[in-house]
Amino acid sequence: MLGEQVLQQGAALGVRAAEELLAVVLQEVEPVTYQMVRAHIATLRRAPADAPPWPPSVCQVTGWLTRHPTALTEEERPD
Repeated sequence: MLGEQVLQQGAALGVRAAEELLAVVLQEVEPVTYQMVRAHIATLRRAPADAPPWPPSVCQVTGWLTRHPTALTEEERPD
C-alpha cells in the first residue's frame, strides 16, 4: 500500500482518526485517498484472535425469552 511507512508512523504516534491520519500522510506528499487510510485503520482496530466471542444481542435474548420452547433450535435450547 502506498504510504504504508507513513501510516505506521502515524499509528505509532497515536493518531487513530482517519481524517487526522490522512492529513499526516498528505503532509508527507504521499498519493493516498481517504478510503485507503480508512482501510488501514480498520486493520488496526480488529479484535485479537484470542478475544472472547461477542455477547448475544438484546434482540437475540428477547427472542429466546419470548419464543415458544418448541420453536428454539437445538443449540438455543438449554441442556
